Amino acid sequence: MRGDDVRAAADTALEFLEARLGRDWSVAVPGMDFTVASVLAHASQGPLWYSLDLVGGTADGAAFEVGVRAEAEPRALLSSLNSAARLCAISVDAHPSSARGFHPMGAADPSGFAAMACAEILVHTHDAATGWGEDFQPGRELARRVLARLFPWQEPGGDAWRSLLWVHGRVELAGARGGRGWRWHTAPLSEWDARAPSAG
Repeated sequence: MRGDDVRAAADTALEFLEARLGRDWSVAVPGMDFTVASVLAHASQGPLWYSLDLVGGTADGAAFEVGVRAEAEPRALLSSLNSAARLCAISVDAHPSSARGFHPMGAADPSGFAAMACAEILVHTHDAATGWGEDFQPGRELARRVLARLFPWQEPGGDAWRSLLWVHGRVELAGARGGRGWRWHTAPLSEWDARAPSAG
């Protein structure tokens, strides 16, 4: 995965969210300690961190404090999400595939950071939608690519987006196996041992 994937995730999320600027962004996201506003602030922070982590290398030694103000106006939150996604995309595209950056689940390559940024944006836009009692539906091919990169042991099934939500613990999925104690495979796919990780 590369920067275009991150930009595509941001574009589909922003299209959905911009049409709902007039909604109540202070409502709670069911089952989470987030409001719509705070979950989208959180979704922006991930791509920002991934940009810094990829540039910084594999050591966890930086002293940054990266944050997005959840109390900001909805339009400012969307501007932050857009900027964070595009900064991450630029960082991913500027690095060769051999580059590695810090992540607690394993030193990630640019493809891993791109997939994580997509997951943050797409899954948390789903969370925001549930706060409004609505349904967010991104493209299935992008969802399939994210699933294959971060969860290579997980079959996409008939609907890769539902499968991606399921492995993140967001929905029920009849007949699904594996999943729920999710852990991303952030290191290059060439380092995957062809086994599903233990839950937890």
